[in-house]
Amino acid sequence: MNYVVELHNRPGVPLYQQVVDAIVALIQAGTLAPGEPLPSTRDMSSAIGVGRVTVIRAYEELQMKGYLHTLPGFGTFVAKDLPAIKSQESSSSVDADKAPQRSIESFGLSTFGTNLNNIEYIGAMLDTPDAGCCPAENLPSKLWRELVSRHTSDQSATGGDVYDFDLLGYRPLREAIAEYLERARNVRCHPDQIAIFQAQLQGIYLLSTLLIEQGTPVAMENPGFSCVRAIFQSVGARVHGLPVDDSGLITEELAQLEEDCRLLFVAPSSQDPTGALLPKKRREEILQWAARRNALVIEDDIDWEYRYGSRSLSSMFGMDGGESVIYFGTFWKTLFPLTTVGFIVAPRGLMSTISRAKALIEPALPMVEQYALTDFIAQGHLERHIKRSRDTFEKRRRNFILAFTKHFAGTAKIPKHGAGLHHLVQFDASIAESKILHAAKEVGLPLTSTKACYAGQLPSAQAPANEFIVSFPFIDSEAVEGQITQFKNALGAE
Repeated sequence: MNYVVELHNRPGVPLYQQVVDAIVALIQAGTLAPGEPLPSTRDMSSAIGVGRVTVIRAYEELQMKGYLHTLPGFGTFVAKDLPAIKSQESSSSVDADKAPQRSIESFGLSTFGTNLNNIEYIGAMLDTPDAGCCPAENLPSKLWRELVSRHTSDQSATGGDVYDFDLLGYRPLREAIAEYLERARNVRCHPDQIAIFQAQLQGIYLLSTLLIEQGTPVAMENPGFSCVRAIFQSVGARVHGLPVDDSGLITEELAQLEEDCRLLFVAPSSQDPTGALLPKKRREEILQWAARRNALVIEDDIDWEYRYGSRSLSSMFGMDGGESVIYFGTFWKTLFPLTTVGFIVAPRGLMSTISRAKALIEPALPMVEQYALTDFIAQGHLERHIKRSRDTFEKRRRNFILAFTKHFAGTAKIPKHGAGLHHLVQFDASIAESKILHAAKEVGLPLTSTKACYAGQLPSAQAPANEFIVSFPFIDSEAVEGQITQFKNALGAE
């Protein structure tokens, strides 16, 4: 690269959008000429110090806007016919920056809008998509394209009317998910207990609007899934953060809650961000608590596919029979960005209300994507993909741990347990956090702070010093030793 892609710290602007803006600026300035090749996503991510998924998303956005085009087998290039660039754009944007701005109070925001503006770290949640998904080279992209192409070119292949959609999602897909969950997770449910959503958190938002009012007490792990906590807070929940240990949520703390919580969010298969597996005894204690309180448990079964060295336990939904547990699942971890589809499995008594709410919030989903996903699951491709990718990631995880412990013995800790697509690390408090982040960015190490995972008025004050997650699937097994060595040198560790 004979040019520099400069990123500026712009709070509230997703990192991929900052990459998009920087590349557009180079094109508009003539630094990148029509027809000029761009680096591969891997090389670009290494050059500018962001995750590869961030660059992939930026390239896709630029292609949609007409700035780039891709030739399979050759690479990505600046488009020869660029979108018209209005000469007044630059001056008008400057004038707009100088124009008087109404205060946020003058818009009369709802309680929801006000709550959103009081939630910390929302920007940080959106800037690190590669903290929990498969690298592009490990995705079944060719097969997915074939499935999508089949249903795009031959509508009769679906066996039904493409406009005859179901509010809860394409029924054959719900049937395929139900059969898959029974095989893999001991979740026995009827397809009519499943609701499909375009994105993994849409289901959580819908449930929150149905179950939470301003001031409703809700419990979840602390640290925990920051996006879910933000959704709960946005609809007015009073979130109680429950501590965790090496075995996940400490259930004694749940029993000692002073407030009458009727909703608990928990990730028993892989606690976020520690990766701890909740033992069967604690799962039983949670279900007993829910039965006594007439409460609901939202079970986030995230990362059950990616356990290393230990087997996943059956789902809490399966243990309970589905009366006190709402199961939350997603294909984001295994198939993003091919699909972002998520789903919930809920008690039968809730489904009528969920269907009515979905009619308002998300009445329709892209049908071709649902057709392709149905085939992908029903024909066994999903389970084969999970096995292949898990074997690959287990090797990368093992090599990462070996290299990291070799170079940082005495200056950092790394737990032996863990699951999913990232691993927790904690550096000695004597090393400045800014120095760690700068060194990681310099060598392209996919490292992210865990601060956003902690609940409280000021999450940054609750988080342990220098605690991070590393997205090890994005580190090639053959290159990990060299990359950790470079990171150590950049950090100046001894």
